[in-house]
Amino acid sequence: MSKHLGSGGGQHAVLVSHRFLFLFGIILLMAMVVPLLDTKESSSLGVSVRYTRKRLIHDVTLPWDETMLRPWLELEVNDTIVHDDDKESLPSVMILLTTYGWNQPNQTLGRTFARTIRERELYSGLVNHPLFHPTGWEDIENNVLEIRNNTNYYVFLDRMSCSESNYPIYGGGHRVNRDYEFGRAPDNATMEWNGYYQYKPPGNLNLEKSRLFFQAANSTASNHLNITAKLVIFDCAGWGDCHGRKAPDIPVSIAFISGMLPQIDEDIDQGLIPPPGKRTILTTKEEESIRSCHCQAETERDFNVVYMGNFRSGRNSDFHTKFGGARSSYKDYHNESKKIFIQVQEPHIKKPAGQDGKELSFTDVLRRTKFALTPRGDNKFSYRFSEVLSAGAIPVYHGDNYVLPFRPELFDWNKCAILLPEKDAGEVAMDYIENKLLQDPETMCSMRKYCYFEIYKKYIETGEKIIDGLVKGLDLTARGHTAKFQGYRCNHTEDLGCNNLR
Repeated sequence: MSKHLGSGGGQHAVLVSHRFLFLFGIILLMAMVVPLLDTKESSSLGVSVRYTRKRLIHDVTLPWDETMLRPWLELEVNDTIVHDDDKESLPSVMILLTTYGWNQPNQTLGRTFARTIRERELYSGLVNHPLFHPTGWEDIENNVLEIRNNTNYYVFLDRMSCSESNYPIYGGGHRVNRDYEFGRAPDNATMEWNGYYQYKPPGNLNLEKSRLFFQAANSTASNHLNITAKLVIFDCAGWGDCHGRKAPDIPVSIAFISGMLPQIDEDIDQGLIPPPGKRTILTTKEEESIRSCHCQAETERDFNVVYMGNFRSGRNSDFHTKFGGARSSYKDYHNESKKIFIQVQEPHIKKPAGQDGKELSFTDVLRRTKFALTPRGDNKFSYRFSEVLSAGAIPVYHGDNYVLPFRPELFDWNKCAILLPEKDAGEVAMDYIENKLLQDPETMCSMRKYCYFEIYKKYIETGEKIIDGLVKGLDLTARGHTAKFQGYRCNHTEDLGCNNLR
């Protein structure tokens, strides 16, 4: 009997062994197949988008979002795979990155091209934007990907043009604020500016002869082609001159951090939002207070008017002698009883009575501020502009002839900010704020809500959103929308009270 039992146990053991091997084989097969597929699916409005997880750009130093929905790679409609050249449901906008510098196939050479930390942030947003085609530039040049009709192409160059020397470390200079991740561009004089674009492509790139730009230039009604292609360049130089910075023979849109209206091409150029040195992250409760836009929400902000920073106001000494500086004109308006705080650099503001009495941080002050002064300083732009928007405060800006961030077709800065001439800093601005706006909580609520949700949360909060705003604005102009740049513009023949110098 024991022998019989032993024999049955052996057969059972063999059966279990076979089942184990079968299951192990299935698991092994799945382990082999899944990495090859490496896809996920997401359904929206009846369209299923399948997207590849693996990195498809040459630049190994930029973060790559494996979960990003990328409709240009592959769309699946009604269970049928539809590819790049014939799908009606694909977007009409494609964002591309060239392969001449950081993104070239030879990454040992690619890492010798210098890049600023600000550029790393902007290009991280670029490659993780849903309309970015990671291999599109190369595929079009190699005739692998067809140039689609009725499509607008926005091309970004993988070489330094944003020479931001004050971010994230203010006053740090180019060496401190350069991107050294993954051993990029060793710190020596010969390598520091390798690849610096300067708006005239080095190394004879001949972008106008590229397949995309050549075909776009020859797109006419007679050949039934409707294709536009624009090169988009970042200019982060505060003292830079806007003249003569276009590449020959191709449309170039320059996003200026400190552009001057008389010097730009208003049909195609735009402003670039300054990076916030100290970003405020509002709580869900604080955001809901802004969204609800009820009058009580304005009472939740303790401080009426706040400025924290230096009093430098640029080079035009004759203008400053006559009218005062855009920042220094506010020196005498500090008044704690009116909850107006004008302070140099870090705040010295105590928490309201009944709390622990400690001084508030820079961001804690801004999140409790109604109006925050963001006048131009050494240059026409101000880093405080972005910091104020992130905190849900209403910016008060003075900067004559300044190119405000983004295209004017995208949104209206006048619905968000107080935009006044530099000569009106101080008395005129304070009178307007104290005697009109502070008496009108409904208008304040509306401005704050527009600032925070229609501008900051949509187009500034992340690198991807900044790219989205820049491209959307250009695409609006490409489709026939027109608007004038907002802000105060000098009339050179009559307006002697306008600061038309940097």
